[in-house]
This record gives sequence, C-alpha cells and structure tokens, in this order.
Amino acid sequence: MSDERIYRSVANETALPLTSIAELHVRLIDTVKGYQTMMEKAEPELQKSITPFATLHQRHADELAAILRDNGISADQDGSYMSTVHQLVISTRAMFADLDSDALPAVLSGEETIIAAYKDALAEAHNATNNTANDSSFGMVDCLISHIDELTLLVRQTQAQTHA
Repeated sequence: MSDERIYRSVANETALPLTSIAELHVRLIDTVKGYQTMMEKAEPELQKSITPFATLHQRHADELAAILRDNGISADQDGSYMSTVHQLVISTRAMFADLDSDALPAVLSGEETIIAAYKDALAEAHNATNNTANDSSFGMVDCLISHIDELTLLVRQTQAQTHA
C-alpha cells in the first residue's frame, strides 16, 4: 500500500493512532517477504536463526491487521516497494556469496530498526490513550508493548547465540 493510500484510509475520524499502525504493518509485511526470500537462499545455519523472526513478524503483522480491520481500515497484504528492494538485495547477495551466519549482524541491525518503528507507533498510541481513554487505545498500547518485548527478547537471544 502506498503511503498516500495509508494516510487517506486512516484519515477518517478516529482518535486512534492508526497511521503508525498501518505503516508498521506494511513494514512487517515487507520484512516477512524479505525473510521468505532469504529462507529460500540461506544456508541452514542462517535459516535456523531467521525462522523465529519470520514467524514472529508474520504473527505480529496478522495482529496489527486485525486492529486495522477492527477500526475500519483495510490492511495491506502486499507490502511496499521496499519488499521488492529487500528481495532483490537478498537475491543479489546470494548470487555472489553464501547467505550464512555472516549475514546475521545485518539481520539484527534490521530488527533494531523495526523495534524503533514499534516505539514510534507506541509513542503515538500513548498519546491517543491520554487523549481518548477507550478500550481500543489501551488494547493497542498493550499489543505494541507485547510485540516490542517479544522482538527485543528474540534479538537478545540471537545476539547471545552469535557470541557464544
């Protein structure tokens, strides 16, 4: 979904921070597609490390899509042009070098970027919660906190495994 479509579809009269949720959802779709391409081309040791990230991001994307649907917004399942860029970069790298555990630092760096995007969405959700103390905004905050906690834990576990 293009940024313009995200903003237009979220510009209804809701007090919830759905623009950030929609943007985060698209980013997760892009990431899942990148991981799918990586899984096809990666060595088994890297596949083992990235599978939990792909699974977690797909579940999180599904949960965010449900929040969007519950608020009358059609969740984009195609991702943005970045999914094509991710897939192209991965495919190109795989043509010239093995996709093995050497790629893990780049994966973890990308995950840190996603955590930052979650924190941005959470900040917006907190603002909405302060302005409209309704069950939807509180549920959204709880969902985002849960996602951040799960992803942060997975990043730390993977970092620890790479340093072991």
